[in-house]
Amino acid sequence: MSKAPWTDIISDFVDHTARGASPDIFRLWAAISLVGGALERRVWIRSPYGYTFPNLYVMLVAPPGVGKLVIDQVQDLWQDTLKKDIPVPAFKVAPSSVSKASLMDRLSKAGQSMPLDCPTQMTYHSLLVAAEEMGVLMPGYDMEFIGVLNKIFNNGRVYDEERRTSSVKSLKIDHPQLNLLLGAQPGWLGQIFPEEAWTSGLTSRMILVYASEGIRRSYLGKITSLETERKHLLGQLSHVSGIWGEVDFEEGVFERFDDWQMGMRSPLPSHSKLAHYCTRRPLHLLKLCIISAVSRTGKKSISAYDLDRAFNWLFSTEKLMPDIFRAMVGRSDNQVIEELHFFLTATWNKGGRQPVPFMALRNFLRERVPSDKIEKILDAALSSGVVAIDGDSQAAIPRPKHEHGME
Repeated sequence: MSKAPWTDIISDFVDHTARGASPDIFRLWAAISLVGGALERRVWIRSPYGYTFPNLYVMLVAPPGVGKLVIDQVQDLWQDTLKKDIPVPAFKVAPSSVSKASLMDRLSKAGQSMPLDCPTQMTYHSLLVAAEEMGVLMPGYDMEFIGVLNKIFNNGRVYDEERRTSSVKSLKIDHPQLNLLLGAQPGWLGQIFPEEAWTSGLTSRMILVYASEGIRRSYLGKITSLETERKHLLGQLSHVSGIWGEVDFEEGVFERFDDWQMGMRSPLPSHSKLAHYCTRRPLHLLKLCIISAVSRTGKKSISAYDLDRAFNWLFSTEKLMPDIFRAMVGRSDNQVIEELHFFLTATWNKGGRQPVPFMALRNFLRERVPSDKIEKILDAALSSGVVAIDGDSQAAIPRPKHEHGME
């Protein structure tokens, strides 16, 4: 029986989950996390900064009901993958609901050895965490827990802690690693994360992925079997579980990366809450390059295509990150329309009662609501009579409050 040809795991997973309600961007980052988690601490890039492993902290942020179930599909694949050539589970996967203490206990029991053909039979502890709601993992803003997550993200040689209340008084974990794929709602982030949280290490280590709407699917559509696709994914992940060693760059690729990271790192996110995140963008990009290469070829060589794909993944996602902070405010549409009316009236009066270009209104809304809601808010303001269109200039003019239905 001939061996099935290698296909890109990320593309396969995105296609495999296309029949669900999860937005495209969630399915993409779930797939990226799937591969990054499967690589554990077995694959790395070595640089003057040390070793870079492909572990990620990814958070899918959306209102309730917007397709975060794709996280469960990643967890299921991790749990069902068997090691290459050995019929035992390939990965250590945490339950969906764990506390800080139980997470550390799980990590301490997640010991793995490098593959038999690796000359260094190092034992490492890599735990894969997929939780649809981060609030289960961290019900409140826990600085101690956040400090632990920050430390482990760096893939140090050892993690240890002393305990006062547990039956286990001390814990020492060699070569620890966590891979996190979490879900969260903007309202939860706004309530739980104080302003100073956005200057902490955790949010700079997180890749925040935003979507405001899921995909509507028919509940009565034809059901087709996906078992063949799933078996193919499991087979490829099994192969990945046996990959180990240092990653190399094809000619000219690292030079391109270095030109970018030593230069302006354009396009640079400008939102104030992303200032500390920006310092870790080169690290995130290197991790994504490793993931792209192994996903695409099953090998450890990064090509120009992988760098371009990593750039595209990161930059397109960063464009939407500011929408998370706007959605966190939690204003109702009516409140935003009232603020828009106040702004328009003030601008109209200040400008000698001249019509106001709609671009000024869009710029005002851009600071207050997610980008995909701007036109919806404007349409609602027009249909309710809060804003009128000047017939000559086609610009905006305010209507007095007693003339429209938004009082």
